[in-house]
Amino acid sequence: MLAGICSASRKGMEFLLGKEGGGQVAILIPGGTSEPLDCHPNTNIVHLKKRKGFVKLALKNGSPLVPVFVFGETDIFDQVKNPEGSFLRTCQNKLLKIIGLPPFILTRVFPNPVPVTTVVGAPISVEKIDEPTREDIDSLHAKYVDALSELYYSNRDKYAPNPNVDLKIV
Repeated sequence: MLAGICSASRKGMEFLLGKEGGGQVAILIPGGTSEPLDCHPNTNIVHLKKRKGFVKLALKNGSPLVPVFVFGETDIFDQVKNPEGSFLRTCQNKLLKIIGLPPFILTRVFPNPVPVTTVVGAPISVEKIDEPTREDIDSLHAKYVDALSELYYSNRDKYAPNPNVDLKIV
């Protein structure tokens, strides 16, 4: 709390973004706790299609959204294959709901020696709307998804461990 860290809940984000005078930064990973279950080398799967709460908060507070992508992150560790619908993935999803953390099984203890590069895009200006409509939220969400995709594709040749891998937004 002394370092300015707060919960990634709606209430915590509203506290940071709603302060008078601004100057607060909220860093939120929209993919949530289920996204690590899809982290396998040579994949870039982002859980974003149904994640719109962060967009609604940005609209309510007039806070810009900044797309960020981390290249190499999914290549750091190898985990046991767990495709959607498999017995392992079903168990992982059930445990995730119970304990709130993604239980995954690594195939090696030490990380792979790959470069990890964070690329930050241009901020998307957001007009403050006290009661945003579904159309307002969907429109800004689409802009954010487009900006994230553009950030990925304009930088993958330079930073991606395997630049032939497409970005998959689920």
